[in-house]
Amino acid sequence: MDQNQKSVNCLTASIEEIKKAYYDRTPISGITTVGTHYGPHNDELCAGYLLSHTPQGRHLFPEIEHASFGCISTTTLRKEDMLGKQGFFKALQKGLLLLGLGNGPLDEHGSRTKASSCTELVVTLLDLQRDKNDRKMYGKLIDYVNFEDSNGDNVMQCLNRLRGDGDRKLYREEVEMLQKLQIGAFAQNLKKGFEAAGSDPELQKKEFEMAFKFYDNEIAQSKLFLDAEHAYETAPKHEIDLVTPQKNIPFVILEIKSGIPVMNKVVQSKWRDNRTKKLGVLFLHKPNGQFVLMPNQQYIKAEEMRPVVKILRQMVMRAAGKQPIQFKELGKGEMLDLVPEIYFDEATGVISNGSKVDPDVEGLIGTFLSVEDVTDAILIAFDTDYFEPRFEKQCRKNDCVKGRCPLYNYGLPRCHEARSKGAQGPLAEQLKKIVMHEHSVH
Repeated sequence: MDQNQKSVNCLTASIEEIKKAYYDRTPISGITTVGTHYGPHNDELCAGYLLSHTPQGRHLFPEIEHASFGCISTTTLRKEDMLGKQGFFKALQKGLLLLGLGNGPLDEHGSRTKASSCTELVVTLLDLQRDKNDRKMYGKLIDYVNFEDSNGDNVMQCLNRLRGDGDRKLYREEVEMLQKLQIGAFAQNLKKGFEAAGSDPELQKKEFEMAFKFYDNEIAQSKLFLDAEHAYETAPKHEIDLVTPQKNIPFVILEIKSGIPVMNKVVQSKWRDNRTKKLGVLFLHKPNGQFVLMPNQQYIKAEEMRPVVKILRQMVMRAAGKQPIQFKELGKGEMLDLVPEIYFDEATGVISNGSKVDPDVEGLIGTFLSVEDVTDAILIAFDTDYFEPRFEKQCRKNDCVKGRCPLYNYGLPRCHEARSKGAQGPLAEQLKKIVMHEHSVH
C-alpha cells in the first residue's frame, strides 16, 4: 500500500472519476455512511468490518472508520436512482457505500459477480488473501462467514449435511465447523437483534457495534496466536543428551519468556504436528515471575512429571527456610499448604505457578527460584542416569547414603529403586550377617 497515494473525494468528484478510482484501487475519501439491507447477515456485517477495521480498508477508504453504519431498502435506492452498477457510484457521490444490495460491485446477489458472498468481494477488493499473516489473522472469520452465507446459520443443520456426505474432506470441514460453533451461535443471536431493531437507526447502530466488538475479539485472538507462533519459532530449543526411559528419543527443553496467554496451545499444536519424535517440556516463564511447565503428552506421561514438582517444591521450601516434608506429600496433585504457589495437575502433568483463573499467585522466578533452578529440576528428574557426583559410586552400587545426599530429599524413583535393591542385594546380606552375628554373641 502506498500510504502517500492521493485520494479522490467522492463528494466532489464526478461519476467517472469515482469509478476510475475504485477500479484502480485509488483511495476514495468522503465516505460518511455504509449501508446494507434490512436484517443483515454475518456476511454483510463482516464485509463492513473488514472495510472499516483493517489497514487495507482504511487505506482504500480514508475516514471510513468514522462512518455510520445502517440499513437501507431497495425501494429507497430505486427512488434515489442508486440501483445497479451506475447506482453504486451515484451512492458514493452522496458519501454512501453500499454492501450486499443494489446490484453493484459489492453485492454478491447481482448478476455481475460470481462471488458467493459480500465478504468475499471485499476480501478480493482489499487483497486480504495475499499476505500470509493476513490469512492467519482474518482467515478463520472469513472462512466461517463464507460457509454460513452458502449453508445458512443453523450450525447443527450444516453439520448434519456434512455428515451425510461421508467425504473425508467434508469431514475435516465438519470438525472445523464444530470449532466455529461459537461464531454460529453469535450469528443466530445477531439475527434476532436486528429483527428486534426493525427500522430504528439507534437500535441498528447498537447491533452493528456489538457485531464489530465480536469481530474485534476474534481478530485479537488470532493475533495472539500469530504472536505466540513467532515466539515459538524464535525461542531457543535446547536439545540435551539424556538417558531417559524412552531410548533414542531426543530430549528438548523449550524455554520461552512470554506473557502470551495462548502460548501453551500453540506449543501443543506444534508438537502434535511435529513428525519427528521429541521428548519435550515447555518451560514458559512470564515477565511477572510466574511459570508453567508443560510436557509433550505424546511421549511423556503425567506421572513422569511428579519428580519435577517434588524437586521444585523442595527448592522453594529450602529457599523460604521451611522444614522439608515427606516425599509423598511433595508429589501430591493440586496445591500444598506449605507451597501454595505451585500447582500440579496429575491428569496432564502440567506444573504451574499462576494461571488465568488465579493470576495473583506470587511469581517464584526471581524470588525463591531462578531460571536455572527450574531447568535443573527438569534435567535432574528426567536424566535417570544422573546421581549426586559426591556419592555416585555408592549410588551405582545401590548403597544409598540417604539424608547425606541432596537428591535423597527429592524422593526420586531411581533413588527409591537403589534403596530397594540395596535392601535386597549383597550389601543387605552383609548387614544381615553382621546383625545375626551380634545377636549370637549376646
